[in-house]
Amino acid sequence: MAPATGSDTLKAPRRPHLSTSHRVLLPRVRPVPFEARERERSSGLRVVGPNERHLRFQTLPEAVGAARRALSDWESELEPTLFYDLSLCVSELVTNSVHRRAGTDSEEASLAVRRSATVARAELTEPSRDEAVHGPLAGGGEWGIFIIDHIADRWGVDTSSGTRLWCEMDLAADGRSRRRPLVSARP
Repeated sequence: MAPATGSDTLKAPRRPHLSTSHRVLLPRVRPVPFEARERERSSGLRVVGPNERHLRFQTLPEAVGAARRALSDWESELEPTLFYDLSLCVSELVTNSVHRRAGTDSEEASLAVRRSATVARAELTEPSRDEAVHGPLAGGGEWGIFIIDHIADRWGVDTSSGTRLWCEMDLAADGRSRRRPLVSARP
């Protein structure tokens, strides 16, 4: 078949060049069923101030989306990469809790996300003492912890009273972006 010429030629739209240093995958926002929104409202999102969010929830899959939505009004205030990284860490903290409770009765947990001029910190607290939280990919492959380990500047687990899983990201002087950009594993 001969190549098309003249008016028969269709041109593909140009796509802007994206370097590997830009994140191109953003979390998709799915419509939330009315029943899930009602459970979310009753779950206890509390806006403490412009820089702090608290969310009480049952360890059910709907909690992951509720946790991300709790941060949604920070999207315009933070640099996109920081907002994405913080949202991803929060999602993984909650997902980790939901997965550990799979097949058992859900329990109430709480999430606190705070940001100051120098650090953004997310803490997930559960009343039961859970020794099942391991380091990245230790003993069965916790991908959530693996992701947190690679994105957050610091993270840890405190099981002295219940279970508290936390992570922190250092902020630049502007308070809107990360102090150090993530280094890509790719050359």
